[in-house]
Amino acid sequence: MVRGWRRRVLVAGTCAAIALNAVAFMQARAMVSWSEGAERTRGPEELSTLERIGVLVTGIQVPRPTNARTPADVGLEFDGASFDSASGARLAAWVLPADPALDRGVVVLCFHGYAAARASLLERAAVLHELGCTCVLVDFFGSGDSTGTGTTIGVREAYDVAAAVEFARHRFDGAPLVLFGNSMGAAAVLRAAGRLGLGSGERAVQGLALEGCFDTLGNTTAQRFHSMGLPAWPLAPLLVMWGGVAADIDGFDHRPVDDAGSVTAPTLMIHAADDRRVTEDQARALLEALGGWTRFALVPGAEHDRSFEKDPERWRAGFDALLTHVLANG
Repeated sequence: MVRGWRRRVLVAGTCAAIALNAVAFMQARAMVSWSEGAERTRGPEELSTLERIGVLVTGIQVPRPTNARTPADVGLEFDGASFDSASGARLAAWVLPADPALDRGVVVLCFHGYAAARASLLERAAVLHELGCTCVLVDFFGSGDSTGTGTTIGVREAYDVAAAVEFARHRFDGAPLVLFGNSMGAAAVLRAAGRLGLGSGERAVQGLALEGCFDTLGNTTAQRFHSMGLPAWPLAPLLVMWGGVAADIDGFDHRPVDDAGSVTAPTLMIHAADDRRVTEDQARALLEALGGWTRFALVPGAEHDRSFEKDPERWRAGFDALLTHVLANG
């Protein structure tokens, strides 16, 4: 009788583990693959309890990000460009020349966030244009008008950052380069800076600007569960593991906070005070890991990816301080 009870417990536990891993795999695959013709699932904070349960079972829906606008929609002149990346993609970009009357000689390379494309950065680019910068807005592989599909949450996107730097160095010979990344784009920038030599040494760019950057993939995955009022364990680590399998990466090794440790380039960090996907403590851990000049711009009342919309003047002031430092120390 005891053996029968133990057998039933073992079978039930095995079935539960299989089911849990199956749910985690579907979730993870959905997060790194685009859904054809699907309407994008809203953020976890916006879902009802029943909708959250449904998403947990079926996975999120994320259509391929597209560009519905161009710089002309915000009154800016631009040229199209494309170049190859070690990610295997042909990347599409917009080059927005600086206003000759305001030109400070700095080129800012701009990288979008998760499930977005370069058009999402147009309003930010308009402010950078007002600050006298030339801007290059890049579509990561699998997004917008670049080739490829899916995402690796900033891992292989780091190669796209490096490719954009090489493009800019050939096109704008000798100009100071600043890398700006939003959310996942910030993680890709920091990975390229820390692991591909762009944050220190002979190949270093002149500055970094990181908006809404997570410290580790594991922590930001856990925060998504916390934002829904759910425990992160055991699904969060399972999502990281299975997401790595689906995207052919090591998700547990995706740790921007470790990449920051080898970065000496001047760095601006912009953080939304009410961000439920990246905590202020996690953002400050990144800040403390950086080795060079830093400035921390905390935006009160802003949620994730909304720092610019909430307080564009604070965003502008932070970037202006970075540019001033870069030019004074170039």
